[in-house]
Amino acid sequence: MKNRIYPISLFLVFIFSCSCANGGSIHGEGLKNSGKNYFDKIVQSDEFDYTLYLIEYGNEESINFSKGLIKYTDAAKTESILFSLGRALNKNTEAVLRLMKDEKGFTIEQICTVPFIEAPSDIEKIHINQAIYNLGRIKEKELEETRDKCLKLFKEMKDP
Repeated sequence: MKNRIYPISLFLVFIFSCSCANGGSIHGEGLKNSGKNYFDKIVQSDEFDYTLYLIEYGNEESINFSKGLIKYTDAAKTESILFSLGRALNKNTEAVLRLMKDEKGFTIEQICTVPFIEAPSDIEKIHINQAIYNLGRIKEKELEETRDKCLKLFKEMKDP
């Protein structure tokens, strides 16, 4: 029996990982073609929460997809996207910086912050220190200005 379960488990892990990797592109087409109707479908089917999860854990396609989503969100959903992007800053720093570099993207003040509501100060300090470390590792010339502005905000949070 064990021999049958192992291949099935591998198959399920493979399918799940493929769906995670392609989540943004699949949704991107639906959003591009149907706009608000497609967004409403995502929210009603709980795919919005799954997309937030993918953003938060650094999935680049989902991070990029957030720019299209934000057009259709209310204040609560907007805040959820911003918090997920703020957390993604420590998972896929370059992708999040590119969103802020784009003139039609998100502002530095929206993302370079502590993306938690009433978190213990230890959690906030960890996030700030991780952000400073991860931003300091970015060496791409095109992201330098955005990185420096974001880094400045985090350093001000660390040493007010």
